[in-house]
Amino acid sequence: MDGVAVKTMAHDLVRRAQRGDRAAFEELFRDNQQTVYGMLWHMVRSEDDARDLTQDTFLEAWRSLGSLRDAAAFRTWLFRIAANKARDHLKRRRLPTTSMEELSPQSDAEAQLPDPSAGPQELLLAQERTSKVSAAVASLSADHRAVVAMYYLGGLDVAEIAKALGVPKGTVLSRLARARDALRRRLAPYVENADEM
Repeated sequence: MDGVAVKTMAHDLVRRAQRGDRAAFEELFRDNQQTVYGMLWHMVRSEDDARDLTQDTFLEAWRSLGSLRDAAAFRTWLFRIAANKARDHLKRRRLPTTSMEELSPQSDAEAQLPDPSAGPQELLLAQERTSKVSAAVASLSADHRAVVAMYYLGGLDVAEIAKALGVPKGTVLSRLARARDALRRRLAPYVENADEM
């Protein structure tokens, strides 16, 4: 199925859900749940909180679906709800950033299937690299984590992120550039081509 057909199908699901079709909304939930959860996990750094916020995001989306005017903007609209939920949560919690030295164990959000052809040493190196990247992302400010999560995990483009966060595109570009610079500096010892980040 090509990209146009997938978008058309998603738009149809949104329109059906807006008319009260719960099955259509459940499909939208299944299609977007992991991406929303991953973005929220990177923003709040807690599996339980990310799960709760994901549920809150979809509950609010279901309740507010009638206010969405453009079915094509569903993902951007959904990410805006998720970002607002994360921001409100972080304001209440005042979550501290994590330093590179405070590496946490791998979470569900980071779990990857091991490469069956890789040996134990390669698997260990891959796990360590994943842990270092996760810690580096965690050390970013909440604003920078949000744009990194939306851009790299959510697959949103700069314009969509700007719309979701309610900021100018230049702000998103600036935050992405600063986040990349910070990640490049933090990960340079662990990544062969840090300049290509």
